[in-house]
Amino acid sequence: MATDGTKCLKINPRGFYTVCVLIALLFISYGCTTVSNIGDGISKRTKKVIRSIKAPKGNLSKKIGFILFENKTLFKKNNLEADFTKRLGESVKQKCPSVIVVMPGDKDFPNILAALPRHPSGRIDNMVLANIAKQLGLSAIVTGSLHDISESAEEKGILWFKDIHNFISTKLIVEVFDSQSAAKLLDNVYVHESEVGETEYEMIRAKKADGLPELEVALENIAIEMGEEICEEVAKQPWRAYIVAVNEKTATISSGSQVGIKPGDRFDIYSAGTILNGTGGQSFHMPGQKIGELKITDVEPGSLQALLTDGEMKQGDYIKHQE
Repeated sequence: MATDGTKCLKINPRGFYTVCVLIALLFISYGCTTVSNIGDGISKRTKKVIRSIKAPKGNLSKKIGFILFENKTLFKKNNLEADFTKRLGESVKQKCPSVIVVMPGDKDFPNILAALPRHPSGRIDNMVLANIAKQLGLSAIVTGSLHDISESAEEKGILWFKDIHNFISTKLIVEVFDSQSAAKLLDNVYVHESEVGETEYEMIRAKKADGLPELEVALENIAIEMGEEICEEVAKQPWRAYIVAVNEKTATISSGSQVGIKPGDRFDIYSAGTILNGTGGQSFHMPGQKIGELKITDVEPGSLQALLTDGEMKQGDYIKHQE
């Protein structure tokens, strides 16, 4: 008790240190703008090590096609799906410049890629999609969806320092289909979370995305992360092109000078393989064996003419670099 009648609070040194540490941690927590510990606020269902991307064997470029991402969110204005698809395509171009990217909006974008082929159930018809990719000379097709953009509020802090913190969460899904096997090279879910102010929180609640920088940041960060993953998976796959027509010993192939092929180049021919039926109406191609060899005779930007030099070939077979 003080001499003037007021009460004094006595804190021992250990207790004072503890309080200081808690207060410091509280202010550090309060200043964070992301709530995930995986790169720029992004979390994924699976996390893999990103390796350096090397050019394909023989320095031939691969082509991948993009189908416009689907917008499953309640934010139907501002063309968010087109904006994100473009961001992702640019990310892939930057991360793996040896890959040729075919994007919606390109002057020569194929109409056949305007929509995904689907079973009556709504599931993507992966075999039809793979056959489309083969006809177009694509190594893979990239698609996906903006799955959800939502808001949440959480009480954070300790003791009398508790406060309400507002967050927005952006969830996207990417699927990458291999043209040879029709299997998925990637099927990942990406979630970006960030803390926002009251105004931004209310905009998300009202389903308004205009002028919301946090959403722009989320889409950009996810596009960068997705781009790295796509480049890694495409780089793993061997270069292939597909025989789309046969006339006696002459073949037409869905590739061309655009990827670096020249007259006189030689390739091995592999059988189209067998089809394995999976669940849910899905089918997959099992790789075939080497059945022949051919030599490139004429080259156009998007097609090749080749002469059979050994063995046999038929429509649907594919070619690879000679071992």
